[in-house]
Amino acid sequence: MSIFGTLLLAVAMTGTSAKISSENRYLDRDKGFIYFSGKVHIADVKYELHSDRAYVFPAKDGGVERIVALGDVVMTNKAIRAYGGKLSYFVENGVVDVHAADGGEALVRRESKRNPQEARGLKVRFNVKTREIDVVEKSKNEKLKK
Repeated sequence: MSIFGTLLLAVAMTGTSAKISSENRYLDRDKGFIYFSGKVHIADVKYELHSDRAYVFPAKDGGVERIVALGDVVMTNKAIRAYGGKLSYFVENGVVDVHAADGGEALVRRESKRNPQEARGLKVRFNVKTREIDVVEKSKNEKLKK
């Protein structure tokens, strides 16, 4: 694992160190991203992310602007579970967009005894800061439980 990739994700996810493992990685300085492929696993104090591929886009200030994960994406912590074909995490505002895989649905579930919620659709958004969950783009089978 490249130290550069680890330092970038440390700032992105929680401000603490994060670990990234993958079978392959590539830094494209001209286009401004780090590409990880093959059993990608990103872990930090608050979240774990698993996917087939992931792109990390650095911000101008040295942090991370966004992370895009592709292929069998799962993002979890104690309260939230998100599943889809694509996930985009916009670090500054804490927004995570989960997109359905071809022919399927994106699913975001808040597993809380007080306020459980499940949202399904072609695109489901949640905020890591506020824990709000919204269906952005509905599918035929979309359902929202509160």
